[in-house]
Formats: sequence, C-alpha cells, structure tokens
Amino acid sequence: KSGDQKLVNRLRGRILLQVQQLGEAWYINPKDGKRYYLKDGEAAYQLMRKLSIGITNENLRKIPVGKIEEIAR
Repeated sequence: KSGDQKLVNRLRGRILLQVQQLGEAWYINPKDGKRYYLKDGEAAYQLMRKLSIGITNENLRKIPVGKIEEIAR
C-alpha cells in the first residue's frame, strides 16, 4: 500500500490525536514509522525521552528570533 507508506513518511516524528477514539494520542517514530500509544502525560514524556530524535543547535538557529510587543487593549 504505497498510499499508506506515503502518509506514514509524511507524519514521522509527529504526535497525532485520534479524536473519534476519546482523544487518544499516538507518536509516529521517525526511525521505524511505527506508531506508539501515548496513554497519558507521563507515558508521553517517557516515550519521547526514549524514541525522539531531539533537535540540533543548527535546527534551533533556523527559528526566527522576534520581538514580543504588547498589544494595546
């Protein structure tokens, strides 16, 4: 199923919410394309520590730096 593989490839490294199933959350591992259930916040934290690829200083430098301005009310 090439369509399924294209979808998996597009979603690697993301957290998905399955709203029709009581808000279940799943993490798509970027290394193997498998999905992992995130039962709760603690489970999500532990899984991210174990499986996530992290971020490099090079990637952090790509985030634009701006100035926060107070909006007049």
